[in-house]
Amino acid sequence: MSVINHLDLFSGIGGFALGLQMADNELFKTLYFCECDPYCQKILRQNFNQSHVFEDVKHLNERDFKNVEIDLITAGFPCQDLSIAGMKKGLSGERSGLFYEAVRIIKFTKPKFILFENSSELIRRDNIREEFTKELQAIGYDCWWQILCAKSFGYAHKRERAYIICWNKEYFSTDSLSIGCFLHKEFFYFYSNESPQMPSKEIISLYSLYRKRRYEKDYEINCVDIRRDDGLSKVLDAIKALGNAVIPLIVKIYGLTIRECLFSMKK
Repeated sequence: MSVINHLDLFSGIGGFALGLQMADNELFKTLYFCECDPYCQKILRQNFNQSHVFEDVKHLNERDFKNVEIDLITAGFPCQDLSIAGMKKGLSGERSGLFYEAVRIIKFTKPKFILFENSSELIRRDNIREEFTKELQAIGYDCWWQILCAKSFGYAHKRERAYIICWNKEYFSTDSLSIGCFLHKEFFYFYSNESPQMPSKEIISLYSLYRKRRYEKDYEINCVDIRRDDGLSKVLDAIKALGNAVIPLIVKIYGLTIRECLFSMKK
């Protein structure tokens, strides 16, 4: 296989595509993104100008991929209804329920691999995990999952997320090729000796100047002063997009695994 055609659903700012480029820029070709956020769409068109950006996952259909074979689908569908901070409506929630749109698209594209990223609650809550895997098994896919932390890959924050890789049983037999075991060895080999970069233990107060003035009593109360907030940050959209982004380095490892599996299939 000379090229792996990639469709990225719920793309955000393209973390999946970037991770696959890191794995093998010549092999993985992200042909399509699908993202509803205007700011993220702008970033995708700027950084991946050879790819087409769809704007609504609900409108995708077979005609959009006519004469194109999709080998890999990635999907970091919304996690708000799954996460601890949310209402815990699960996959029946309005936002996390968009998982079923991904299933609908998988049915007619029939990729060889699917890679999901979401809240760790997707795996930890038995009823949700069973519903999730049952839907994928019903359309011909086996699944293997793992909860991974950003700090295990050298980042200075935890960000615990679930990663689920699924493979089409028409192409791969679990008995002859244990993808789960292979992934575990990859992670262990490359990262078992890594330690996260920890932030400085020194605490610098942003309000030290204010405290100094208060203690020295050199601040005069002025009734004309108007106290106000600083408004919304000019980079609020960027902060939000980065906060929602998948970690490319983790995707890179999955990309290397997918590449190895496809090369093994040719032998």
